Amino acid sequence: MIFFNSTKLYITKDSKLILNKIKFNKILHFIIKNILNNYHSAIKDGTISIITISSFMIKHVKTDVKNVLQLKKNISAIKINCKKTLNLIKILSFYNYKNFNSSFLFWWLFCVAKTSLSTKITINDSIILAKLCLIIAIRLRGISKIKSIKILTKLGGTANESFLDNCILIKTKHGCANDVYLENIRVITYSTISNKLENGILQKNIYFNDHNLEKFIKNEKGILKQKCKNIFKYGVTYLFTSSLIHDTMEEFFIKTFISTLDNCNQIDVNNLSKFLMNHDNTRSVQLFNHVIGVINLMEYVILDNYKYIIFEKISATNECTLVLRGSTKAFIKEINIMIFRIINNLIHVINDCRFLLSGCSVECKILNHLLYNVKYFQKNEKNKLMLMAMGVEEFLKHLFKNSFLNFNSLCTHLLSINIDYNNKNIYDLYYKFFLRSDKIGLCEPSKLKEQVIYFITDLY
Repeated sequence: MIFFNSTKLYITKDSKLILNKIKFNKILHFIIKNILNNYHSAIKDGTISIITISSFMIKHVKTDVKNVLQLKKNISAIKINCKKTLNLIKILSFYNYKNFNSSFLFWWLFCVAKTSLSTKITINDSIILAKLCLIIAIRLRGISKIKSIKILTKLGGTANESFLDNCILIKTKHGCANDVYLENIRVITYSTISNKLENGILQKNIYFNDHNLEKFIKNEKGILKQKCKNIFKYGVTYLFTSSLIHDTMEEFFIKTFISTLDNCNQIDVNNLSKFLMNHDNTRSVQLFNHVIGVINLMEYVILDNYKYIIFEKISATNECTLVLRGSTKAFIKEINIMIFRIINNLIHVINDCRFLLSGCSVECKILNHLLYNVKYFQKNEKNKLMLMAMGVEEFLKHLFKNSFLNFNSLCTHLLSINIDYNNKNIYDLYYKFFLRSDKIGLCEPSKLKEQVIYFITDLY
């Protein structure tokens, strides 16, 4: 619900709904409204909502001498929650992703992305976009490289028609397709083809299996080939593309699908150079020379007396381009901002090598702490605190819903078994059962959580 990045607090729409129901005094009302008016766009983060909002309220409430003691109690209650949460993060987030099976790693990362996206879009759309965010995060890794992500918006269609293109160069008789964007290859875009080409590119059947992301990524090869064949129908002559699976991902995925592709030797490269020189201008030859290197032959077909050759470049770049589609400009703009933050979130998880391993354990512990510490607050403040706690509960509902689980029964059990702070029981979203925290079901970046708590409570 609230996300902290650098020096700004971002509050999402769900936080606004909760806060708008709370009747503040004039000072609190002014402060909260001011935050909502200035920071209104962010990734959802329900686990720290209660801590952030209540701490902010307490810090900025002006009180008389009679209420000093009560104010100290309130601050103490908030800091107790924060310290316990920080300790919990340190206890649970010592895992290193390199020691994990790839299926688990990608499942956890995927759940984080999907949970955030599904607060704004449908489940089907969130599955597709979460997958794309996952691929981008794994390929980039370095935080400094996040600026190399290019998100190109295309009005029309739905979010699940978005796709990721990697160094695609298309040379056609008519120009370059409007929906295919060039990345990391210095090529001049000449013109656009008819709208039919756009439809041809996007007519692809997305396959997804929640429990086997390796197969899903592997199947992207087939999707890419099919997309290329669709492009061919509209007059494309040559297509060069880099590897869809970057070499930094190979440690997580089986490599057999690469070996199944026929190698393209230097003779094939020379023959293609001659072919281009005989049929195209000097610029085309220069473009081709730019992509010569270690390549694999992906596809060779002859359609309507035209030769179509698709090459895969093995040494792919770290950069990537996401073509984001949507029905309205407002929708595309909102999702565009969210995707950048989700990718940044995932990169933090991978680079920090520390996960906040929740499986809803952390959320339920915080909820328990809040309910316990209500006694520190005056009657009129208790209602406010309970409304904020409902925000954490709402987050859990979203999480369980996205995992096709029953919220009421699972949350009740998690609350009961996590009353004791020393317990570390969670519900594994992958295996679908309760267990100790040496196994996990969901991950979040520990570093970002700690930054938020430090910032709002002065616990440095």
